[in-house]
Amino acid sequence: MDQFLIPVCAVLVALAAFQIWRKRASFWWPPVVILLLAMALFLAYLFSGFVVTYFFEDLVGRILAFLFVAFLNWIFLRAILPRAETQQSAKGILLLTIGFPLALLITAAAWWIAAVEINAYPANPMVRNGAEFEQDYNEHATLLNYRGMYLVGRIGDVTAIEKEPETIPGFVAYYKASGSTGGDPARFPLEYIVTLGDDTEVAVSGIESVEQTFAWPEIPLRNFYHGLKHGDPVVVWGNPGSRTQLGGGEQSWAIVNTRVIAHGMPEDFIRNFVMPGVRTARVFGWVGFGCLFLAPIPFALGLRKYFRLRRLSVGGKADA
Repeated sequence: MDQFLIPVCAVLVALAAFQIWRKRASFWWPPVVILLLAMALFLAYLFSGFVVTYFFEDLVGRILAFLFVAFLNWIFLRAILPRAETQQSAKGILLLTIGFPLALLITAAAWWIAAVEINAYPANPMVRNGAEFEQDYNEHATLLNYRGMYLVGRIGDVTAIEKEPETIPGFVAYYKASGSTGGDPARFPLEYIVTLGDDTEVAVSGIESVEQTFAWPEIPLRNFYHGLKHGDPVVVWGNPGSRTQLGGGEQSWAIVNTRVIAHGMPEDFIRNFVMPGVRTARVFGWVGFGCLFLAPIPFALGLRKYFRLRRLSVGGKADA
């Protein structure tokens, strides 16, 4: 269904625009249509066949923030501006004229920038040995908002910081699928050891939720359980870090701010996790880019009202 998603979304947006224009005089109809459009776009994505919850949740949060601010701008245009009739209200109108559109622009930009950044994830460095780790650490460890590396290796024992014992022997981490009941729901250690191709060991900070797992296989003889056993191939998406021992001063490598731990080969991770996220970002990113151009509308209308109010004598009235 991938090839049909963009045309379907375009048709939904066009239908929504037509409905808004048809009943543009109504106060509630346009916001309701926008809300229904957002729900339809979400459903179109969810049934598209390449759902990656990790990317979807991040974009949905930003889109909902934009919709909330857009509704505030709608109230400003349809309820506040028409009721401003005296010269004394000019300053308040000017403040709202700046504040509401600016908030709309910021939330639209945050939505669009998040989608643009996802498009760059396929270019993240793929680290398979200690030398590559050190190189990426030296180049990017101090950067703000670094997109992270993909660490390729085999997962092993948890570090000494982990206190919880294994309840499923041989498995480093596991979780129980949602909707099932009973049993131990999940085990996500605070740290793991991942061994790279040249036997370099990297301490990996743990994850906190099922959304940060990908393609973990089912555990035999354990219904609804998925997990990683000792020696499983993994790809860890996180930021490079280092540690220095207090006694000998030796440096060791670590992964901090772990985003995702995936089971399998790096090629599968890119094809089945990263690229579906990129396709999602392209769909929602273009919509977010278009929403950037909505901000000048309330700004222009509010500014026009402000200048009309300034020309009034005290006690006069102005049209919306």
